[in-house]
Amino acid sequence: MRIIIIPILIFNALVNLSAQEQNTDTVSIAKELGSVFNDSRVVTVQSTETLRKGMLDLRASFRFGDIASNEGGWSSFFGMDRIADVAAGAEYGVTDDITVGAFASRGTGLLRQNVHGSVKIKLLSQNNSNIPLSASIFGLGSLSTMDSGNPEGSFIETFQHRLAYHASIILARNFNDLVSFQFHGGYTYRSIVLFDDENDLFNIGGALKLHLTQNIGLLVDGNYILSDTRNSNNGYYPAIGAGIELKTNEGDILQVNITNARGIFETDFLPYTTSNWRDGEFRVGFTLSKKLKVNP
Repeated sequence: MRIIIIPILIFNALVNLSAQEQNTDTVSIAKELGSVFNDSRVVTVQSTETLRKGMLDLRASFRFGDIASNEGGWSSFFGMDRIADVAAGAEYGVTDDITVGAFASRGTGLLRQNVHGSVKIKLLSQNNSNIPLSASIFGLGSLSTMDSGNPEGSFIETFQHRLAYHASIILARNFNDLVSFQFHGGYTYRSIVLFDDENDLFNIGGALKLHLTQNIGLLVDGNYILSDTRNSNNGYYPAIGAGIELKTNEGDILQVNITNARGIFETDFLPYTTSNWRDGEFRVGFTLSKKLKVNP
C-alpha cells in the first residue's frame, strides 16, 4: 500500500517545483513536444517523439505484481506489495531530432540488474503541408551487472553474455485532434539464451492514443513476436498495455497503466512476457517524467 503512494508524492513534488520555475520559454517548449504523442513512450513501447534540444527528461517507471492471479488478490494488495520491475534514468535532447538516454533497471528476464543506453533519431515530423506522418528509429543496448559468482548469474561466462540489443523503426500519424496511431517493427538480439530459445527475435506492433483533452489521453499498445517459439503453447504471450496519461502545462507526465508485461525495457518484455491476461497476470504500472531545460 505504501509503495503506490510514492509515485503520487513524487509527481506532486514535480508539479509544485515546475510551477515555481514556470516561465514563458519553458511553456512554449513544452507545447512543442510530442506532435503525435506527448511522451517518448506510449505504454510499453517507444513513440516517435524526441526531446527538444537542451531538454533533460528525468524518468522513473514502476511495474507491480499480478492483480488477479494466484499471486495477486488481497494477500498482495492486488500486486501493490510486490515489484516486478523498476527503472530510473534520464534522456537528453542533443538536437531537436536526436535524443540519448541512460537508465538502470531491475530486469525481469534471464539477465538482471541491467544498465541501458539508448538513442532515438527522428527522421520525419508530421506537418500540415507535405509530410503526412512522423518516423523515428530507436536503438537500445542493455548490459547486465549480475555477479557471475552467485548462483543466479553462474551462466555468465563471458562479457558478451551480459549484452542484449534492440532496434526498431516507428511510424506514427496524428489523424485529428482526437486520434493518433503508430506502427512499429523491431529486432532484438540476446547474446545468451536458454538451450531451446532463439538469439534473434523480430516483432511488430501498434499503438493508439485518444486525446480526451489537451493534457489527458487514453493509450493502448501491443507487440507481437514473429517466432514459432513465442506462442501460448510455449508459455509466451504478446505484451499488451493500456493507460491514462496526464500532462502538465510544463510538459511533465504522469502515466498510470495496466499491462501483462513485467519488464520495462524492450530487451526484457519482448523476449520474456509469459503473463497471460486471461489468468489475471496483469499489473499496475506508473511512469513519471519531469522535463527541465538545461541548455538554452
